Amino acid sequence: MKLFLLALDGLDPLLVKKWSPLLPHLRQKKWGPYQSTKEKLTPYLWASIITGLPPEEALPAVHFVVPVNPIFRWVKRNLKFLRGRGLGKLVKRRWVNKSDLAAPAIFDSFKSIVIDFPAYNWHMDFEILDKYPYSKVIGDKKRSEILFSTVRKHDREKIRMAEELLKREDNWEMFAVWIHSTDMVNHLFGKNLARVLRTYVTVDSFAKRIQRLLPDDCVMVIMSDHGGFKGVHRELGFVSVNREMELPKKIIEFYDFFLKILREPA
Repeated sequence: MKLFLLALDGLDPLLVKKWSPLLPHLRQKKWGPYQSTKEKLTPYLWASIITGLPPEEALPAVHFVVPVNPIFRWVKRNLKFLRGRGLGKLVKRRWVNKSDLAAPAIFDSFKSIVIDFPAYNWHMDFEILDKYPYSKVIGDKKRSEILFSTVRKHDREKIRMAEELLKREDNWEMFAVWIHSTDMVNHLFGKNLARVLRTYVTVDSFAKRIQRLLPDDCVMVIMSDHGGFKGVHRELGFVSVNREMELPKKIIEFYDFFLKILREPA
């Protein structure tokens, strides 16, 4: 069987349940919460999901943009000292990618199309996040609007890319696209539930657009890496499938869940 993974960062299962009449396309044949983990940083969680390893093992990094390395460890501990001497600008950060994973990603074991996935090949939000990091944006209305509108624009571009590829490409076994705005809206505007709802309705429309293009032999998995409510992460994640099948109950079960789908005859 083919597998399409719509990865909605930070989508909260309790909010989906609360607003379920307005989110018909997120709620497929089987849907509900699963237990994520106390480690709630996005790269670690998605790394776990695509490798099958626990989050703390899947991505052995000291920071989500700094891979493990003795030199990087020393620089991180002494960054304040280096900046005080005008040397901080010499420290070049990079975002982790699939070369930093502790085990191969499931994408690399099958014919896959992967659009902007954390800890694998993500890139679209780097420039805006470097310019407007969370630490300097949360609570700043103007910067929050700039950051969120840019991320939302990127998400729309990703869905358009996915639609175009689905229309012209059928030689794939696994297709994945990651959406960031569902987590971003919680961090920047989490106490404004009306705005969070609008974002959830938007990603419901994304799901609808993808669903109408999928072949009959495709299982669609919609999932988040964790939940989010009023600005903070929650340990419950969301999962939904368009088939009658048992859903994973823990984050480390998704890798085998995906394998079972991909190995099932069409």
